[in-house]
Amino acid sequence: MSLRCSFTSAYLEECYMKKLSKKDRIILAVAGVALAIALCCQGWYYWPWFGGRVVRIHNYWNHFEEISVSSDDIPFITNHSPYSKHQVIKYFHDIALRMEDQPLVRTVRKWETPLCVYIIGTPDTEDRIVLNEIFKFLNDIPGFPGINEVNSLEDANVQLRFVDEHMPKGATGFFNILSIDEKGNLAGIDIWIRNELTRYKKTSVLWEELLQATGPMNDSLLTADTLFYKGTEDILRASELDHTLLEMLYHPLVYSGMDFLQCFSVFLLYLR
Repeated sequence: MSLRCSFTSAYLEECYMKKLSKKDRIILAVAGVALAIALCCQGWYYWPWFGGRVVRIHNYWNHFEEISVSSDDIPFITNHSPYSKHQVIKYFHDIALRMEDQPLVRTVRKWETPLCVYIIGTPDTEDRIVLNEIFKFLNDIPGFPGINEVNSLEDANVQLRFVDEHMPKGATGFFNILSIDEKGNLAGIDIWIRNELTRYKKTSVLWEELLQATGPMNDSLLTADTLFYKGTEDILRASELDHTLLEMLYHPLVYSGMDFLQCFSVFLLYLR
């Protein structure tokens, strides 16, 4: 590093002593772009095409975690949607970094431990079919820690309630964060589903609330073909864009507490 800095300093001094040629201006422009990208990393000391080590900074710049990885070990993110890379990253910013009714939230929230779901109430047979479909979808997301049903509340970190009483007027479903761990990861969620809904509406609400409980906790008006659309239109189950969103969220280089610039530096390299 010191040799590289000395070379750069000497080169800049030489450029200052003479009039810059076209070649020199191009070199400085490229160096400026590289510096801007490096600053965007905000705590990531890593060049994936060389392999090596990663220093990750959690939350408020005071929790460091160092891991040794090779570039061959880090998977690419598949863009399953018909949208461009820029549109997908913008969608991630809107959905996964924000939170409904909490405009100051601007960081990632995700799980590191498996989701253990305890069901309260009386889901019918079709509800069970939908839940199994959602569990399979989530368990197939690369990097997702897993989700399954448990038989006791003591073993659960997710409570899924099928109820009609105590629901806010007009609400079809909602969730509450019960706890987070010392790294900012989700550790406890309480989900409420109104039992008396039409089959189509109930299926859509189950998909939306369970997927939001995994971390993407905001709604958006960017596109209607997603579970997290803020308008009046509902879709029945997760879209290709929702699949890409979760694959981005659970990429191994994305962790709770990261802001948009840190996430952007990852997606710039690994989203395909």
